[in-house]
Amino acid sequence: PPQPVTGLQGKPDGLAVVLSWDPVDPRASGVLIERCLDPLQTSPVPNCEAAAVLQPDARSLRHVGLRPWRFRGMSFNADGLSGPSDLTPPLGETLTLDLGTTPDLPASASQIAALIRATPQADSSCTDPTRLLAEGYALVAAHPDFDGYRLPAEYCGTGGCIYVEFRVETKGCYRGDPEQGVLAASAPWPAQPDPDQTRQTCSSGGGGEGMCSLYQEGMEVDGYAYRAGLEDQLPKLQGAFNPDRRQTPVVPGREPGQD
Repeated sequence: PPQPVTGLQGKPDGLAVVLSWDPVDPRASGVLIERCLDPLQTSPVPNCEAAAVLQPDARSLRHVGLRPWRFRGMSFNADGLSGPSDLTPPLGETLTLDLGTTPDLPASASQIAALIRATPQADSSCTDPTRLLAEGYALVAAHPDFDGYRLPAEYCGTGGCIYVEFRVETKGCYRGDPEQGVLAASAPWPAQPDPDQTRQTCSSGGGGEGMCSLYQEGMEVDGYAYRAGLEDQLPKLQGAFNPDRRQTPVVPGREPGQD
């Protein structure tokens, strides 16, 4: 196998960490960069997963995440993986965002209400923003192609509230599907579309457990599970380390002169 990656280091760049390393062994056919949680006192073995698999001429990586990580690198070829480089110090910042509910919006905030043509009297499955608010729904997101509602309080429970998208169909009917709603502790969409907004949304499965996702520029960049509990005196949201193996979008850098 090729020799280990050397010179791995990183520096902060807003919500990201920019990693760089020395040129790899010419025998390598690729580079594996892993992100690792801090080793626990009870286990000296770091808990690591792939952050990126890159071509051998890649020399840098921009990694966006929710919290600090330690990174390590390995090169590989058809004969196997090299040994891992030393772990970096923790790199990145813990991002703390408000998980409170989105402020309710008036019916006039809907951007698609003007497209409604079918009235509830003409089609019992159609409705409109004013009628929904009167029934106890809350408009929490007004986007160019949909409105987001929180269902009435009787649909809220230990797992959060149900959130539903309403759209105007081709015949002008304003309709949503509560059975396809999202059970969440906070609205899954921003109140207004904002591609530059960083947003964390959390959904709960009940029992104090659930999933959180981080969105930046309209794209999901990281996700983790949480468990609420006080027994270990940790923060309320305790990460369970990327259980769905979602990978962070990366921007690899190549050596000068490479295509």
